[in-house]
Amino acid sequence: MSQSVNISRNLYGQVSRAMTAEQFDQVVTAIVEGKYSWACVLILRYAGYNPAHYLPYRTYKRLIKDNRSRPQTETSANRATEPSPQEVNSLKLARLS
Repeated sequence: MSQSVNISRNLYGQVSRAMTAEQFDQVVTAIVEGKYSWACVLILRYAGYNPAHYLPYRTYKRLIKDNRSRPQTETSANRATEPSPQEVNSLKLARLS
């Protein structure tokens, strides 16, 4: 049993990380806040997948809307509907304070 644990730890150390430490912190924060669906969106996004392909359209749009940090302006309305990691961080900081 301990041999398999050592092997998996060694393999884990050799595998390139899919997420940066900051991205991992964002996922953990979402889980701690009870936002499990948002955590799934973040995991999919950071792994290089489009979350809209895996979630119902209305659910995905609601999650994006609920986790957007600032109201849309005319310039940001032309951007993609997904918030940037900086927007997600500022939203989380605003909710914590």
